[in-house]
Amino acid sequence: ACLTFVLRPATNKPDPIEVDANGRVTFFKGASINNITQVTSHVTFTGLQIMEPEIFKRIPENRFCGTTDEIFPAMIKDGLPVYGYTHQGYWNDMGNQKDYLQLHRDIFDGKILFENRQSFQTTQGPLIIPPVYIGKNCQISGNAQVGPYVSLGDRCRLKHGAIVENSVIWNDVEIGVDATARNSVISHGVTIEDRQEVFDELKGNQ
Repeated sequence: ACLTFVLRPATNKPDPIEVDANGRVTFFKGASINNITQVTSHVTFTGLQIMEPEIFKRIPENRFCGTTDEIFPAMIKDGLPVYGYTHQGYWNDMGNQKDYLQLHRDIFDGKILFENRQSFQTTQGPLIIPPVYIGKNCQISGNAQVGPYVSLGDRCRLKHGAIVENSVIWNDVEIGVDATARNSVISHGVTIEDRQEVFDELKGNQ
């Protein structure tokens, strides 16, 4: 095959792909091969592909070219050998905040193997509600709450009364006094001000 797609069993994602019993792609993005003689099945493209170097000769110079919109459909129309490998294991597109958080929930729930580690400083013991992941050298106030379903990056600080639930917190984030972060992704170096409430947000430095 000059091109192999990594596929998943059909989902409700748009633009399904059709493959025959031998794994050859017969339909992709409106393009189909001629004289289809076998029964086909619907699958979903993961966005991963393995390409032979000659494919790059098909990409025009000096302009934007979407391979999935232009190059791959043309190859199928031209009858070139384009095949698919159907991956049966875990896969998550995680191209948006909801799916990104779901990925971390799946890690916590054991759907993906992941090594947990904890290293934090506290004098009285914060309320830790599993499952949580706590990075290195975090400082968590004794009356803060972490969890459930929280991933804290390295060197995070949670001050008095801070609450973090169902969120992914990157490195060097500070959660202020009585501040709350729920169902959110907080990027590197962000400070959540005292008594600020962050809910269902993707928050980064401006």
